[in-house]
Amino acid sequence: MSYENRIALGNLVPTLGQFKVMDKIPQYQQCEVHNLVEAPAEVPEVLRHVVFNIERGQTLHETIDFLNMCPELKNMDIIYANELDDGAVRSGNCNVAYEIAKSIGMNYAYGLEFIELVNPDDNKGFHGNALFSRWPIRWAKVVHMPEQYNWYYDRQKRIGARVAIVCSLDIGGREVGAVSVHLENRADSEGREAQMAVVYDEIKKSFAPDTPVMIGGDLNTNTFDGNDIPGFTKLFNDPERLAKHMAAVEKYERVLPQAEENGFSYREFSSTEGVHTLSICMQRVQLSTIDFSIYFAKRQSAQQALWSDSSGPVNFASALPGSAQVQSFVSVEIVP
Repeated sequence: MSYENRIALGNLVPTLGQFKVMDKIPQYQQCEVHNLVEAPAEVPEVLRHVVFNIERGQTLHETIDFLNMCPELKNMDIIYANELDDGAVRSGNCNVAYEIAKSIGMNYAYGLEFIELVNPDDNKGFHGNALFSRWPIRWAKVVHMPEQYNWYYDRQKRIGARVAIVCSLDIGGREVGAVSVHLENRADSEGREAQMAVVYDEIKKSFAPDTPVMIGGDLNTNTFDGNDIPGFTKLFNDPERLAKHMAAVEKYERVLPQAEENGFSYREFSSTEGVHTLSICMQRVQLSTIDFSIYFAKRQSAQQALWSDSSGPVNFASALPGSAQVQSFVSVEIVP
C-alpha cells in the first residue's frame, strides 16, 4: 500500500471512524500464519512462555541475539509478542515478525493493529502483534477490540485499533489455545475491561469448554486513566499512593477479577515463593512506567489444568538489549 493510499484512507477517519475505514483494508481482516518449523519430536512436561514487547523492532538484531543467547529464553514454547513493525523505516523496513521467527526457529501468527501515517518513507507502515510458537499453529484469527482512544488524532497518527491474536496450537496432537493481547494504554480500567470482554467472547466461540487456553500480553494495567495526564502525573509524584497501587493492582484494574469471573486464573502465575504479588513478578522491565503483563490460564478441573511451576516468573532487566522489553516469564505444566 503506497503512502498516498494510506493518507487517502486516513483522511476518511474523521468522517467514517476507524472501524469503517479498517473495513476497506483487507489486511485488517486477515491473520498471517506461517508454520516455518517442524513440531518437536517429544512433548515436554512443561511449556515455557514469555511476554515480550518488541518495541517495533528498532533493536531487531540485538533482540534476536538476546532470544538466541539468553539461557532462560532459549527454546521457549510460546512468545506473546507486542508491537512488531512490518515495512516501517524505524525498524529497517523489514517484516519484524518474520525475521524473528526465522532467526529463532519458531512458527508465528501476525495480525495488523495500526497503519502508521507519519513517515512517507515507510514501505507499508504496518504495526501489529504476534504469537510465536515452537508448535504448529492450526489456525489463528485477529480480534479487534472496542476503541478506547482514536490514534488518528495522536501525534503518531494511525489508522487502526487494538487487537488480540487468538491461536489454536497443536501440542503433540492436543489442542491448546494461546492468545496474544495488547490492551489500550490510553484508557482507564473500565475501558480495558471492555476490551477483554470481547476477547473472552471470542475464546468461548472458538474453543471447546475443556480446551486449555492461555492469555498473555501487554495489558497496560497501569492502575490509572491513560488519558488523564494530570492525574497520573500526580500519581507518579506521590510514592506512598503509588506503592498502594502496586501492592493491590486488582483493586484498580478490573481485568484481573474479570479473568477469574471468566474461569481464568492469574494469581498462580504472579507468585514467587508463595507470596502473591504482581509488583514483583509481573512488572514490566521498563521501570519508567507502571505497567503489568499478565498470564491468564483457564482451569478446567484438578485433573486438566495449566499452572505455573515452582520457578515462577522471572524478569530480565539487567540483560535487556536496547528498548525491547521482556515483561515476564513463566513455566506452565500440562497435567494429563
